[in-house]
Amino acid sequence: VGPDDPVEQAALLMEEHRVSGLPVIEDGRLIGILTITDLLRAFVAFLGLREGGVRVTVDLPDAPGALARVAEAGPPSNIIAAVTTGVVEGERRRLVVRVSGEGAAGFVERVRERGIDVRDVR
Repeated sequence: VGPDDPVEQAALLMEEHRVSGLPVIEDGRLIGILTITDLLRAFVAFLGLREGGVRVTVDLPDAPGALARVAEAGPPSNIIAAVTTGVVEGERRRLVVRVSGEGAAGFVERVRERGIDVRDVR
């Protein structure tokens, strides 16, 4: 991989080839090694795990605008991370969001008011 390649590209290559590290190449020269530990650091950062907050899992229709309904439930709290985990049960997607700040405790109720299926809160 190159130094500017997206981390998810490296993760996909590592998973496809069942390796725990990849060389980082720039202008034909080895400039580093990307390891599973590096990917875990990125995963922790992407999910906002060090920022605290509440983790909420919802199921959404796999349709345009579905994610916007969750985002609209955010204020006055702050959605600090959002990740879809693929299609589940037909044409639905599972979404995990991390919410923090003022109003985070009311986020789940605001989501439910929009007709969204809340699966888990932690």
